Amino acid sequence: MKRYRATNFFIDCIRNIPVPQEIKQHVASRYGDLNLDEKFERYMSFKPPSLRVITEYHDLLQEIEDCFIYGLYYPALTSACCLGERIFNILLLRLRDHYKSSEHYKHIYRKDSFDDWSKSVDILCDWKVIISDEIKVKYMELKDIRHEVIHFNKLEDIEAKTLSALKIIYDITTYFFAVGAREDIYFWSPGEIYIKKTAEENPFVKEMIIPHCILTGYGHRVETVKGQNLLRDETVYENKEISDEEFIELRKAQRV
Repeated sequence: MKRYRATNFFIDCIRNIPVPQEIKQHVASRYGDLNLDEKFERYMSFKPPSLRVITEYHDLLQEIEDCFIYGLYYPALTSACCLGERIFNILLLRLRDHYKSSEHYKHIYRKDSFDDWSKSVDILCDWKVIISDEIKVKYMELKDIRHEVIHFNKLEDIEAKTLSALKIIYDITTYFFAVGAREDIYFWSPGEIYIKKTAEENPFVKEMIIPHCILTGYGHRVETVKGQNLLRDETVYENKEISDEEFIELRKAQRV
C-alpha cells in the first residue's frame, strides 16, 4: 500500500525566467558585477536539470559550475572529469554486491577504486545501470577530454573544452539523478514524486535513490514544524499491494 516519496530534491528554474535582465541580476548578486556580461554569457551557455534528487554530487556540481562562470576554466574542467570518475567508482562500489553472479564480480570485489573508464562503464552497462547508449558515448567523450587535459598535452581551446565537459557531466548526472529524465523510476501524483513499485528492487534505486526518500502511504500529510516540512501518517493500511495508478487515485481523494 505504501510508496517511497522523494522529499529531498533541488529545484532550479532561474534560466526559465522570461526576462533576461532578471536572470542577469541573479548572476550579479551571486557572482559579482565585475565582467558581468561575460559571466552572464557563461551562465546561460548551459542548462542544468530543473529538478533533481539531492545527493552528494549536488554541491560538487555547483562548485564546478561556479568555477566556470567565474572564468576559472582549468579547475572547472578537471573537476568535471574527476566527478565523472567519482560517480562510476561509487556506483561500482555500492552496487557490486547486488551482482555477485556477474562475470565481472570476481574482478572487482576486492578493489577499492577503479581507473579504467572503458571497463567500468562497460560493467555498468552490462548491469543495466546504464541503459542509454547516449550516456555511454558521453562517458567516453569525457574520458577523452580528461586524458587530453591531464596527460600533459598542450591546452588549447580550454574554455570550449570546459563547457563541453560541464555539459557532459550534467548529461550524466541528469541521467542518474534528474527526476524528469527517468520515467522508469518515478511517477507523479499532483505536486508529488514517488518511486515506481517496479523500480524498488532495482539495485541502483535501492542504493542511490531510496535513501533520499520516505516510505509512506496515500493518507499521509505534510506539516511544517519549526520551518521544516515533516511527513505524518497515522493511517492504518490493509496488508495488500496496489498499483501505482491506484495509489495516485487514493492520494488524490485523500487531498480533496
